[in-house]
Amino acid sequence: MTDKLHNQPDPETVTGTQATTQAQPKSDPFSNLGAGGAIVTLLVSSFFAARIVCNLTVLLLYGGHAFFDEGLRVEDWKHSILSNGVRLPWYGTLMIGPTILPCAAAALGAEFVSKHLRSYISQRPLWAMTMARLLGGAALLALSVSFYSPPHAFPPMHPIPLSALVGGVVLVWRAFANFLRRLHRS
Repeated sequence: MTDKLHNQPDPETVTGTQATTQAQPKSDPFSNLGAGGAIVTLLVSSFFAARIVCNLTVLLLYGGHAFFDEGLRVEDWKHSILSNGVRLPWYGTLMIGPTILPCAAAALGAEFVSKHLRSYISQRPLWAMTMARLLGGAALLALSVSFYSPPHAFPPMHPIPLSALVGGVVLVWRAFANFLRRLHRS
């Protein structure tokens, strides 16, 4: 009886079409952000990761009183100099080193959020995607302006504010281009 079941043609064979196996696409860890978005995320999040790690180092080494009341901060993390002019001890410098971990976590978190946000917004009307891109682009442009202005005052070709500037311009451009393209089609 089982031979009879296995020998009967299935509906696809009867119509003349057969199921074809498709090659599975390679798993891209940044498929939603894209290469450019991943670079912008890594560069911008590295700035915030360094700030967070520097502040945590001061809190752990000198306590909450020095951080909150006296305003002690790491002024120059490359040379391990505090805001009062004193150098961090060698173990304090080692504590600043692993800033790549929060940066990588932020990049993976951005990929996770962008995946779910993109699938949510793609089911909404055209104006929702346009507004999301405009808001994201405006936020990146504002971040870039804040990096270029005091107290940060980054040099013009620094990769962190430059990547935020380019990312913001691209998002705003894509919002308008996609909106106008879809309006032209209809």
